[in-house]
Amino acid sequence: PGIGNRTMIINAHKLIHAEPEEQSLILLSFEDITRYEAAEKSLLETQEQLKLALSGAFVGTWAWNIKTNEVTASSEEQKLYGLANSSLKTYAEWETYVHPLDLETTRKALKDSIDNRTPLDIEFRILRPDGSTHWILAKANTYYDEAGKPEKMVGVNIDFTDRKNAMEALAESEKRFHTVSDNAPVMIWMAGADKKTNFLNKTW
Repeated sequence: PGIGNRTMIINAHKLIHAEPEEQSLILLSFEDITRYEAAEKSLLETQEQLKLALSGAFVGTWAWNIKTNEVTASSEEQKLYGLANSSLKTYAEWETYVHPLDLETTRKALKDSIDNRTPLDIEFRILRPDGSTHWILAKANTYYDEAGKPEKMVGVNIDFTDRKNAMEALAESEKRFHTVSDNAPVMIWMAGADKKTNFLNKTW
């Protein structure tokens, strides 16, 4: 029941049984749980905000039980891998989505992170069921049991495909520019805001 703006729990305990029942002794205790309700509401709001943030930023969370090889992944993680009606269940299943050209380096990065007790920070490509390729940035930490053996790895995956493509396009554009300018029969130079030359084609 509520008292004013507070929520209370009433606990009743029969201390003495008597006949008639009206003569029994009952202990009543009252507990104000308002602060717990407020904390629970705040937690739910924070979880919802985090979910929206992760969804908007193309970020998925995951946990890998190293001892059983079971994998649990958030709904955002499933979306990153293009899984609409299924989910990642095991490490072996996860590997099937890693691009074949990146699989060995990814395996090595995971092993080195676990063996050296260092945070995981890697980039790799995945192949979605629809055939599209996406770039994933993975960051994670490994947790160990009392015997010092690796127990689980918990982390996040970030889809940065658009940024990666933009970086590669910029690198290719700069490469073409240098190729053309270095073979031009005229002087081509560039200067920064400080008026110092920062580029001069090879012809000169």
